[in-house]
Amino acid sequence: MVETMKLKFDKYWEEYSDILSIDAVLDPRLKFAAMKYCYDTLDSLTSKLKVDHIRKKIKKLYGVYKKDSKSTTASTSETSLVNSIPAGYG
Repeated sequence: MVETMKLKFDKYWEEYSDILSIDAVLDPRLKFAAMKYCYDTLDSLTSKLKVDHIRKKIKKLYGVYKKDSKSTTASTSETSLVNSIPAGYG
């Protein structure tokens, strides 16, 4: 029974959510150190790759935000901002 549960646990943690990781990094209580610790605990062999992947996604998301904040005005509606979200973040 333990082996079956371990397989299910490993399968669950193999596919993590990028958005939840980004949210954890943006939360002032957690940051990258906590995320790295969690990934190290789960799988130390791939934790650096996962942290680097999340770091790249945050930079990409910030780049889009920075670009949009320059080109939008106070009268821009929320719907136009939703349409400018890059693929994979919507």
